[in-house]
Amino acid sequence: MLSAIVTALSIALFATAASAAATAAAAAPGGKVQVYIMMGQSNMLGEGKIGTLTAALEAGVGNGVQQHEHTQEPKKEQAHLLPQDTTPTCAPESWWANVTFKTGRHGAPTPGGKRNACASEADCCAQCISNNLTLWTYAKPFTHGNPQGTCWLFNLTRQNETETEFFKQASEALNYTAGGVTPLPPKPHFKPPKPPPPPPTNTLALAVAAGKYPYLYDAANKSWTTSTTVRNVFNMGGGGPCGRPCDNSSTPTINGTIETNSFMNGGDGHHGSIGPELGIGAMLEQHSPTTRIMLLKSCIGNRALGWDLLPPTQKSFDWTDPTNSSKIWTYAGYHQSPARWEKGTTPVPIEWEAGLQYDGDLKRADDVLADFGTYYPGATNDDYEIAGFFWWQGDRDSRDPALSAHYEDNLAALIKSLRLRYKVPNAPFVTASLGQSTLPVSSCPGNCGGEILQAMMDIADPTKHPEFKGTVGFVDSHPLEHTPGSSGGHYGHDALTYMNVGEAMGKAMVTLLDSSK
Repeated sequence: MLSAIVTALSIALFATAASAAATAAAAAPGGKVQVYIMMGQSNMLGEGKIGTLTAALEAGVGNGVQQHEHTQEPKKEQAHLLPQDTTPTCAPESWWANVTFKTGRHGAPTPGGKRNACASEADCCAQCISNNLTLWTYAKPFTHGNPQGTCWLFNLTRQNETETEFFKQASEALNYTAGGVTPLPPKPHFKPPKPPPPPPTNTLALAVAAGKYPYLYDAANKSWTTSTTVRNVFNMGGGGPCGRPCDNSSTPTINGTIETNSFMNGGDGHHGSIGPELGIGAMLEQHSPTTRIMLLKSCIGNRALGWDLLPPTQKSFDWTDPTNSSKIWTYAGYHQSPARWEKGTTPVPIEWEAGLQYDGDLKRADDVLADFGTYYPGATNDDYEIAGFFWWQGDRDSRDPALSAHYEDNLAALIKSLRLRYKVPNAPFVTASLGQSTLPVSSCPGNCGGEILQAMMDIADPTKHPEFKGTVGFVDSHPLEHTPGSSGGHYGHDALTYMNVGEAMGKAMVTLLDSSK
């Protein structure tokens, strides 16, 4: 009995000591937690797939991550032409069960077709003949109390359509009967479903299993490592503090979701995906292993700096339409709506306004900071300071020549606005370009990524922006792409691209931190 009591007491003391040690470890460094705010659009949000580490280790990936080669299916010979000169018939033996030509949107017939109520397959076929159409599909009534089914009537798209093209209009569907008003070929033989795509070959798990990013792998336990100092928090929401513009008479409700809230671990991410945060965190941790750090990401995809993320200081401007020199557009300034309107006309506001996402992203970041102890265990709510900012964005601006031309001015305003808001006048700021963008800048009627790239380079150039000397860093993402891709395609969900850019952004921040000492 005494032995059991002593054992229980020992366990209790060990648990208490372990808990105290964990708390002490979190609070051990003398300074406050260094918070880095991460903003942007889908680049920063991240779509690099994590994968399953256990499966990757069991797969034995060898010496490296291999690229998946896509092979094209061999072309099949065209079948014979459909007969066009036979007498219309509704012989039941020519009907096809579980086949449908109901291919229009929401069941609407294709152009030139009809959709009617009818009593039976024979009735549907008869309607097809009387309307001088070619194909029909009949669906039985949905309820026993309804005697009428539905008849869809169609026509071949052109006279010499091949059998292969004809069958493309049909699909398998239960409880349907279909046919043609001429002796058509036998019931379509549908190709077997395509096999599922091969598992992604550029996941973080496969990369780590192949020996890359060793700081993410705990070899002793064959698992992801977990940092004891770097906290990874991601609060994602669309729009402003209320989602859409707030009604001044109502109480704002925060539109956001905590996607990640853990100490940095390769297996944690936004719906199984990562952005640049793991690479950034690792470089900061290696630079200062005992410093407590929080990476606070607040962003969402498909947002423009010149519209959704526009800083408060930015005013409206006029822009001559490059396709029509007689038309001049006025682009919205902060809290104006819509995004643009023809100069001289009265703008008609929409349920969105310039800078709405800027307001929302920073409010969501502030909500984390206001409850800091919840998001960084062992810290108190005032136990932090804003240490810097990371920015990876530009895709949506690159699709608008006016926003691209004003990107440098807007980015400079963003840096100044963030520093002013958080009272950190010289906080380092690191920006990364779109991975697909290269120089020189060319004319950009459709995609102006080169202008975005040049704007970022100029912002970090002290001869062009002396006010940012030694405090703004730039990363060219193009040479860091693991596989060729683009921001619009999320870099093929290649985790290695996100890791490479993240490491480069982290190193750029470290350079700025060291230069400020």
